[in-house]
Amino acid sequence: MKKPKLIYIIGPNFCVKSLALDSLKLLSKKYQVLCISEGPLIIDEHFQHIPIKFRREPSPLNDLFSLLQIIKLIFLNRDAKKIVISTPKISLLSSLACIITMKRYVYLHRGAVYQNFKGIKLIIYKFIDKFIIYFSSNTTFISKSLYKFIHTELKINDIFYSRKYNSSKGVDLKKFNIKENKSDYSKINIGYCGRVANDKGFDDLRDLINKFSDNSNIQIYIKGKIELHSQEEVILKDLIEKEKVFFEKWDEFVPEFFQKIDILFFPSKREGFGNVAAEAAACGVPSVAYDIPGIRDAIKHNRSGLLAKKNTNLTELIDILINDVDKLRDLSTSSRYFAEKNFDKKLVLDDLHRCMEL
Repeated sequence: MKKPKLIYIIGPNFCVKSLALDSLKLLSKKYQVLCISEGPLIIDEHFQHIPIKFRREPSPLNDLFSLLQIIKLIFLNRDAKKIVISTPKISLLSSLACIITMKRYVYLHRGAVYQNFKGIKLIIYKFIDKFIIYFSSNTTFISKSLYKFIHTELKINDIFYSRKYNSSKGVDLKKFNIKENKSDYSKINIGYCGRVANDKGFDDLRDLINKFSDNSNIQIYIKGKIELHSQEEVILKDLIEKEKVFFEKWDEFVPEFFQKIDILFFPSKREGFGNVAAEAAACGVPSVAYDIPGIRDAIKHNRSGLLAKKNTNLTELIDILINDVDKLRDLSTSSRYFAEKNFDKKLVLDDLHRCMEL
């Protein structure tokens, strides 16, 4: 018997592998999965990938072209039983394409890009999000605190949160495992993992590097994708060249990165959840972060890391852990237990797909 078709639309190419891959594999047991995202082409036995031209930055001409591509693909696959849209900008284009082709869609809400916006920009982005939610047949959120934020900000009464677990992918607890050779913390390695961008806390990251780069007992590692303005990118590359910080491009070897650090520095100013904190916890690496929607579901204060108010200096929490090795050691142990209880991949994905009615 032929499987029903499911269209899964997600924007940036790297998000397919970093956010959706395990979900797509699980869905492929029930559906013939067609994944649409930015190129280049991804070859995978579990789903068919169709790359489109897509840019995260606003660009009317490119956005129109992306919209037309999505409309065409949805029309050609109009027999699809389900359409899932995910990640902010592509979700707007995809919702418009679904409305034009008269197809219903499920919206997987991964985060509010407008979390720190003000003025007219805030009003426009909130309207866009409300529009996508309104026309969806089902909106599912990747964390409870994200849901609460959206519910309050957009004042939508007919959206609900019925999930038992947070995250959109969970953690493979066998792949992300506790460090075999535990550190004695005579030297402490601090790591940053993810997009290196302003809205992900580059100012705080730069402060961290400037504060500890001359300390011989502290080493700073960055693993990620640089998305900075030219002047800021020059600053970061200068720090890398001077070996003030060690940098490696983002790839699939994230567990290996967590194996060599003792603390995850996670200064993001907005998050839908915070997958890297959950993955770090599974490796026995506590995180330091701001207490904001999304992150507060990924990190439990004094159990899998430390949370600070948004207007405080995040590097002060690093000082606490550096100066209290016993606390750092205790957090390392309890982080793993926290991950095992809350982020097991199979439990998270089964829960997510149930709520999405897939």
